[in-house]
Amino acid sequence: MPKRTNDFQSLIAFIYNRISPKGGKVTESEMVFDKEAKILREVDILVSQDVAGHEIRLAVECRDRSRAESVEWIDALIGKTQSLDVHKVVAVSSEGFSASAKEKATAHGIDTLTLEEANEKDWETYFIKPGIVVMSDEYYTLKKVFYYSEGGFEDTENLGLLSKIYQKEKHVGTIKEFLEKYFLDVLIKEFDDYFKEHRFEVFKTKADLSKLLYLEKDVEFPNLSSKTTDGEIVDLSKIKFIVHGTRRSSTVPQKHSKFNKTMISTGSFEDTDGSVLRFKILQEPESKTLHANWVRENK
Repeated sequence: MPKRTNDFQSLIAFIYNRISPKGGKVTESEMVFDKEAKILREVDILVSQDVAGHEIRLAVECRDRSRAESVEWIDALIGKTQSLDVHKVVAVSSEGFSASAKEKATAHGIDTLTLEEANEKDWETYFIKPGIVVMSDEYYTLKKVFYYSEGGFEDTENLGLLSKIYQKEKHVGTIKEFLEKYFLDVLIKEFDDYFKEHRFEVFKTKADLSKLLYLEKDVEFPNLSSKTTDGEIVDLSKIKFIVHGTRRSSTVPQKHSKFNKTMISTGSFEDTDGSVLRFKILQEPESKTLHANWVRENK
């Protein structure tokens, strides 16, 4: 039988995976032995933990519907789980439970939990109210190129960008062709690699995302020279590139919910290629660390 899951179940599994003690195991759509029927039955989420050499198993069943769950679902869970090889059952509803459902669950030792919409006052208990910003790849523009001459840098435009350029006396195109090719083939990749590694150092705040980056790169080209239209040979062995970097950023709307004293923030963003980025951010009241997860779903 294929294993079944949905976004709500995956969200609850993500929460349990982060809040479970070290060494715990959280599995979605797990098969559990029914001691009376002698068959395997599927539970939405199984949380297992070794305690003093004994495995403690928690079955979590999830419902994502538009209304509060009635006592009938609790009745069904009692029938399904009473002979399963688990020590505890938790029922999780996206919209809560009726009073009779809670009473019945409590009478049979089933915990009932729900996602409660967070309000502004709730954030006093938590470390930070997260914001999600999606940033596009960097866009680079070659603004100026200078060459080193007699103790200072001069603009290559003064030589005429269509002047021929030579490396080891071999003609390798015009100044414009050579510099643009190096910018497109080499510099852009170097800048991209740097920002992928240092992104959070460069963009520390949301405001930083809208700033223009001014980039300089000095590059040495041994035996590179140019011949001007009047026949003068100019040394171009040291070149300074001036590049501007910009990017597009979008703020992702989020939903903030409390789940058994844990704050969970979720959001999604449709990228320009049609794919969807889905985010989950979790924090506990005493924690100073955000647990984050994101996945990209293609068309």
